[in-house]
Amino acid sequence: MSLDLVQGWTDPIDYQLKKVASDGTITVLNMTGMTLALDVFDGKGNSVTVSGTVSIVTPSTGTVRFAPASADLLHVKSPYEIRWKVTDGSGKVAYFPRAEPEKWIVRRP
Repeated sequence: MSLDLVQGWTDPIDYQLKKVASDGTITVLNMTGMTLALDVFDGKGNSVTVSGTVSIVTPSTGTVRFAPASADLLHVKSPYEIRWKVTDGSGKVAYFPRAEPEKWIVRRP
């Protein structure tokens, strides 16, 4: 999946994280007691540090948010590869998506 954005974008970007049970059932991830991070890589595969905020909006529905700072998403570093990193209370880590990362394509203003 890809998301088109424009350089300088600062409007919050929301996602709803979902998990797949062993029987194939898809449900929202209840994030109560969990922590969240955003792994960001540029078009060359380099890790990117962003200064915007990452937050859990509604833990019970798995709704998460990235509110980028104006210099976080640059056209020259596009396309970005994005994964949400979730850590539960016991230290177990999961990534969303777990297959191909999200692609964020940043356009010139």
